[in-house]
Amino acid sequence: MSGLVVNINKVGNLEFENSILKYRMPLSELFPENVSLDEVEKNLKRKLVSLENSSNYLVPIQIETLNSSIIFYYQLDGYKSFEYLRQLRFEDKLKYFTSLIEIGKNSEAKIIWDKFNFVVDELEERIKTVIFETENLKVHDDIEPLNGIKNLIMTSLTSLTFTTNFVVKPQRNDFIDKDEDVIQFAEMLYKIDNMDDLDDYINTKLLEVEHGNEELEESIAVEKSKKSLLPFNKGIKVSNKKPNKTTKPTTRNRNNNQQKTEKTNDKKQNKLMLIGGGFIVLLFILNAVVSGGSSSAKEDEKKGEFVDVSVSTTAEKDDTKTDSKYNDELLEAYRYSLSQDYNKAIKILEHVGYDNLSETDKTIMLNIYQGAEKLSKVIDLDPSRAIAITNELIADGKESEIIKIQKEMKTKNPYIDFEVAFLKQDFKTVISLKDKVELNGRKEQQIVDSFVALEKYEEGLEFATKIGNPDLVQDIQGYIEVPTVDDELSEEE
Repeated sequence: MSGLVVNINKVGNLEFENSILKYRMPLSELFPENVSLDEVEKNLKRKLVSLENSSNYLVPIQIETLNSSIIFYYQLDGYKSFEYLRQLRFEDKLKYFTSLIEIGKNSEAKIIWDKFNFVVDELEERIKTVIFETENLKVHDDIEPLNGIKNLIMTSLTSLTFTTNFVVKPQRNDFIDKDEDVIQFAEMLYKIDNMDDLDDYINTKLLEVEHGNEELEESIAVEKSKKSLLPFNKGIKVSNKKPNKTTKPTTRNRNNNQQKTEKTNDKKQNKLMLIGGGFIVLLFILNAVVSGGSSSAKEDEKKGEFVDVSVSTTAEKDDTKTDSKYNDELLEAYRYSLSQDYNKAIKILEHVGYDNLSETDKTIMLNIYQGAEKLSKVIDLDPSRAIAITNELIADGKESEIIKIQKEMKTKNPYIDFEVAFLKQDFKTVISLKDKVELNGRKEQQIVDSFVALEKYEEGLEFATKIGNPDLVQDIQGYIEVPTVDDELSEEE
């Protein structure tokens, strides 16, 4: 693609030069007018910090102005163009589609749904986007995210390029791989009319590929049950709702925690979904409402150091199959789960033993625990889920459930302890954990409010300046006394 220049974002250009990508746009497109380069860069990085799944977005290595243009430079070493997906087998493309959905679900970041605005990271097995909207950089794109994703998926499956909001159906001869499975996949793609169902569908197809082709006849029934119970996102399923800030010292942000989330709760109850053109898979998605469990709170003395809450990649996990001698028990457990008799399912799975399960079966067991609202168990076994669980509870206005979870847990988790400390106004603990949790706008506010509550204004200002949050800098400066002329004269006397 070296030497290629593509018009993008109405008045901008993407210029591909060997391993460097330049995004050039007129200075007149910046907002507000005459904003400094430092401010543009700071706001861009601040936006990235606030985004969920921020690894899906490229960061420029340099920003400069030249004549009447501003230029963003991106390093493309290790990345491939979107066209690379056309070379892959259909089964290998599915994993890349999941990152497209993550990008599309992120309502906080408006992007350009053009194939040239995406690169392929073969190492991480994900697609990343280049241009996204910030406070200073506006995006001109009227394509709905759902249609944008469909366009890109169909572009990767065919010899055509889809760019409009109305997704046009290709002819069979347009497909690169004309296998019936691919055609059926595309047909179902056009029938789906919301992002959640598209997410479920692609992840279910991915599970079919990973687990369906080499199953022994005796375990086919088990695997079919599994597909109904697996979570439909790799890694952490993070809420797309951006929760309002919750602070004790500053009351201006405490009014509307529940407004953004109520409309999505109904979708989490037992959805039915068609899979493929020639067959139907009944998908009962486990209730993902996250609230506190009911186990004893007498485990505090057993808690040790913080566990590692980093997210393991699929490639790092050993997903050998569970011993076939457990097939009958697994099948029975999954049948109970489908009927939402979670306690019976859990009893069977605990008899088998968590450590005896494959990664796939462990994931299912965790999902069953979550369906049974045993959230402390979930986080003890998979600490990385604490991020999604706390986000969901706070967004739903159920902060008190986090305190309940902490009492029931057998391990320490920085995300749980951070939220509990703030709820209990233990501001010293909040500050001590600021480097142990991934920051977002809400946590940044909580940390600054903790500094204010402890009257550590200078340290709070240093923190707000370091993370590049101008709103918080302005807030905390209001607490710092600025010497007046009279004060200075008094000191001289």
